[in-house]
Amino acid sequence: MKKLFKSPSAIFLMFAFLFSSTTYNVWKNWQNGNPFYSDVDQYYSYLVAAFVKNDLTFHFPNQYWLSSPKGIPVPKVSMGMAYMYTPFFAISHFVAINSSEYPPDGYSKPYAYGMQWGSIIYGLLGLLFLRKLLLNFFDEWPTTLTLISVFMATNLFHYFLGWPLMPHSYLFFLFALLLHLVVRWHQNPQMKTMMLIGFLIGLIAVIRPLDVLVALIPLLYGVYSKESFHQKIQLLKTNFLQLRIGFVFFWIPIIPQLIYWKWATGEFLYFSYGDSERFFFNDPQIVNFLFSYRKGWFVYTPIMVLAIIGFFQMKRFKDFSIAILVYTILVIYLLSTWWCWWYGGGQGMRAMVQSYAILAIPLAAFYSYVFTNKFLKFIFVRLLVVFVYFNFLLTWQYKTNILHWDGVNKEVFWGVFGEWDRSNVPESVFEKVISPDYDKAKKGERD
Repeated sequence: MKKLFKSPSAIFLMFAFLFSSTTYNVWKNWQNGNPFYSDVDQYYSYLVAAFVKNDLTFHFPNQYWLSSPKGIPVPKVSMGMAYMYTPFFAISHFVAINSSEYPPDGYSKPYAYGMQWGSIIYGLLGLLFLRKLLLNFFDEWPTTLTLISVFMATNLFHYFLGWPLMPHSYLFFLFALLLHLVVRWHQNPQMKTMMLIGFLIGLIAVIRPLDVLVALIPLLYGVYSKESFHQKIQLLKTNFLQLRIGFVFFWIPIIPQLIYWKWATGEFLYFSYGDSERFFFNDPQIVNFLFSYRKGWFVYTPIMVLAIIGFFQMKRFKDFSIAILVYTILVIYLLSTWWCWWYGGGQGMRAMVQSYAILAIPLAAFYSYVFTNKFLKFIFVRLLVVFVYFNFLLTWQYKTNILHWDGVNKEVFWGVFGEWDRSNVPESVFEKVISPDYDKAKKGERD
């Protein structure tokens, strides 16, 4: 116990649990008394169809986003999130079935609170594994400041407590666990670890296919020079059987999706987003993606600038240096080529949230350098307070509809800046909200 209280990172995890469990009612962003709306309802639809309606043809009345290539409606989203929801759905369903007060319809109070709590638990596990990962390379205080930054100074906070059933905090957990296992495997290559790595990458892919890019991290980990490249090749050759078994486990979470698509559409691979949604690879909106008032990553999550600066300190942590740099460049490029580069509604650039588990490493490298200089430590510890306040402000503004979900521009952003109460903002500011034209964006009008 004494050792525990000498660890500021462990104390922060306890604080994160207490904070989350006592304030989630303040931050939660529900509609009609539950969290099952918009994208979340689509991810959740598989469970309702399978275990409440007993009808995976989706011919019961619903408001899901479906396509019908063979007369069997197919959800727009893949089933990966349904896997993640299942443990807490099962508990909630059991409670509802054995209750005379709440209908076992998938949407009543036991489901709403059960799934909300499940999401919080996943998020806390993500912080736990991130701590384990960081302590392999960094001291306690850089690790602690990184955990505070990632949880409280980024929009992970919103997807942790405000809209937690979205995929981002779940993926953050999976990313953190994956990185922890990657380090463990390179320290001690064991078959069970490789099996878990393969399974996790497959699970990530069936939740959000583009996030299969995270496979670059185990592939490039430990590669930072010509000599280390040859060493990595030799390590993979030595453990080639493990790689093959890991590849088999990669397919385990994906195969049910492929079978379902084959049954419903006649094809093992089915692009459920249709012909109107696509990537524009020759027209990446990188500047908008990073700096736009609409959803720009650095505008809404400015603390991540410190993670970018931290790349210059990664030479001290060579094993991850090339892997994270290549991953970050590719993920920003590819995300910015999607037709809807702002990713619809949400707080900040939500498509980057899961990547914070990876970017926590250069961020910790930045804090590690800061702690070598008393003046820098004085400045940036206090600046962290400002970042946390700013993030809490944006989160509250989004929850209370001060900050529009997709129509923010320069005039609106600064017109509501610093305001915690919508009534303090002149209506003329809200009249300047301009939502993007989604139909034009699908045709390639990208700005």
